[in-house]
Amino acid sequence: MKMKKSLKVVFLTACLAVMVSGCDSVQNIFSRDLNLKMMVENADGLNENSLVYLVREEHEARIGAVRKIKSAKGGTSIVYLSIDRIFKDKIREGTLFMVNRSLLSVDPPSILVDTLPKDSGNPRLGSGSIVYETSYQKYNLMVASAVMKDVYDAFMQQSTQFVRKLEEYIHSDEFDQFISLLDQLSNDISTFTKEQKDRFENEILPQLEEKMEEAMKNFTGDGQEKEREEQLRKEMNQIKNQLQV
Repeated sequence: MKMKKSLKVVFLTACLAVMVSGCDSVQNIFSRDLNLKMMVENADGLNENSLVYLVREEHEARIGAVRKIKSAKGGTSIVYLSIDRIFKDKIREGTLFMVNRSLLSVDPPSILVDTLPKDSGNPRLGSGSIVYETSYQKYNLMVASAVMKDVYDAFMQQSTQFVRKLEEYIHSDEFDQFISLLDQLSNDISTFTKEQKDRFENEILPQLEEKMEEAMKNFTGDGQEKEREEQLRKEMNQIKNQLQV
């Protein structure tokens, strides 16, 4: 008898919690899909069952739909999204959400979702999370920035490998090859973009200067100290001048 009474209390407490928290919380508890609230400036054209697509796939993948739309303060709207459970792992902190209203398409407005590669390791979003609309202008800038980051990272990796090659020549006493590499570097720098020059000057030049100090010590011998030292300083000045152009 006491057991039944206890169960009744638990049940009534749960019912009260449901009434207080509202339907959205209950859906989040029992749904295995990912339920999100998306804040948008303009929800015109969107409606219940508007589709949600993931764009960073070989083909755009349909991953969910709009459940409902509510007006919010300041003229904004809350768009309630339901993401299919098989795609939940792809939705992470930093994921971008956009309203797609293509003027060149007869398709109804939809929601586009994109997780940039840099955010793929971020924590997953949980049901009830609030996300914000990203404008296409901002989205394009972020995508371009991510692409350029990959390009610059590859460029910096090549530059670091170049410095290591210089070090090999220093320790093998290959002065002519060392000078030839410096000439090559000076020519390459003339083709760098301003951003590449800035990164090279901040991150690679200090390493290069260290290697030049080593070269001064290792290559100045056998009566060629003055000639080689002048040549090394000339090469270094030429590289620095190229960075300033």
